[in-house]
Amino acid sequence: MYLQFQDSYFDREFRSDYWVESRMKHIWAASLELLKAVEEICNRHGLRYFADWGTLLGAVRHKGFIPWDDDIDIAMLREDYEMFLQVADRELPEGCRVYSVHTGEGYANKPYGLVLNSSQIRTDETYLGLWHGCPYVVGLDIWVRDYLSRNEEEERLREDLMRIVRRAAVFVRDGGGQIEEALAQVEEFCGVSLDRSGQVEHQLWLLHERLCKLFSADEADEIAPLSSYVWSGCGKMPKYVYERQDWMPFETTRIAVPADTDRCLKVLYGEHYMTPRVEENHTFYDEQEQMLRDAINRQRGGKAGGENGAAFFG
Repeated sequence: MYLQFQDSYFDREFRSDYWVESRMKHIWAASLELLKAVEEICNRHGLRYFADWGTLLGAVRHKGFIPWDDDIDIAMLREDYEMFLQVADRELPEGCRVYSVHTGEGYANKPYGLVLNSSQIRTDETYLGLWHGCPYVVGLDIWVRDYLSRNEEEERLREDLMRIVRRAAVFVRDGGGQIEEALAQVEEFCGVSLDRSGQVEHQLWLLHERLCKLFSADEADEIAPLSSYVWSGCGKMPKYVYERQDWMPFETTRIAVPADTDRCLKVLYGEHYMTPRVEENHTFYDEQEQMLRDAINRQRGGKAGGENGAAFFG
């Protein structure tokens, strides 16, 4: 174990007018352990990561997790992310795995990376000892920052192509009569051929990724999480914001943040980001809680069910 927590850390606590339950504290501790594993890989290979989205907001506003948040989001520059994907699976702790559009399974059709500490909910002593008493599958999202061309015409074209590709991917996922028309449009405008007998949605997300990394740092003055920016217009900022890591206290440890956290958070959340708005959204772990209860009930009833818990992923 790299991180140590006082027993009192896991007590139910009232933070920012919100009760943080003991279950959430165990989830936080496991998430921080997973972040530590990612951070060590980054340190070994000279890679940078930065707290992102709600994790960055929590670092600045709460010096830790937002009380009603239940996961960790980080950002990586494209070049660091690509290297991380090359080394992560062999260097992460046993049982952990990184998923991306390149893995061909699970999260292969998601426009961001994900690190998981397990593929199933587990209640054995070994697992609980490693992950601070948390039986759940804990995840860490990686949001890539890509470079926006300083040539406005080139950038508009790239973003238009990304919308065409993503629209087609949604049609393939959801089904419907417009699929072939959408695929033909992708082939015409992107100059590619899609294998209709293969995993078409995955092919589209691979193309989407190629478009994301079309421009390099030398061609850009600005940077954005393209997978969300192209659709929402949120996240564009000067590339200098991510040129240097700073460090901030985060729960019982510290976390890397962008050089200009104020600029970053105003872009992501607006001018009044320091004013909390309580949101309760723990559906991810609520689902796992129900799966765990079902597995325990099956065991008590003498029915099939592994001693380690319930399969969740993969």
